[in-house]
Amino acid sequence: MKALFIAIVAGAISFSSVATAEVGTLGGGRQLVLQTPPLVPAPDGILECRMQAANRSGAQFYLVMLGRDGTDVSEFEYSSIASPAALGDGLWHWDYAVGSTNDSARSCRVIVRPYSTYPFALRRGDVSLTLTSYDANLVPIATMEVH
Repeated sequence: MKALFIAIVAGAISFSSVATAEVGTLGGGRQLVLQTPPLVPAPDGILECRMQAANRSGAQFYLVMLGRDGTDVSEFEYSSIASPAALGDGLWHWDYAVGSTNDSARSCRVIVRPYSTYPFALRRGDVSLTLTSYDANLVPIATMEVH
C-alpha cells in the first residue's frame, strides 16, 4: 500500500510517499489508529476522507482510503499544515485529505505516531476523521465522523 507520510518537527515540514506492505507495519512504539466505518460511495461519485488534528507535539500521519478488501484505493490528496507561530495559539494544525472515485472505496484509516525525538502528547480527541460521499455533481450526500 502507498501512504503519504507527513512529519513536522521544530518548524520543518517534510512530505514523502511511503510504500509499505500494509499500513499497520510501521514498527514498534505507541500509535493512535482511527478508522471510519464503511460508507458506500454514490454511483459516479467521490469518497473523500479528511483528517484534522491540533496539538503541541510533533507527529507523523499515515492516511489512506481503503477499498472493500482493505487495499489502498487513494487517488488524490491534499494537505495543509500551520505551525504554532502561524496561528499564534501554540498548536500545530494539520488538515489532510485523500479521496477516490474507485467504486470499491469504503472507508479510511489514519495512523498517528509520535515523531521519534518528541514526547507523544497527541490524544484521540485531538484528531478527527471525516468520511464524505459526494454524488456525480460533487454534492455531499452522506458524512460520518470519528474522533
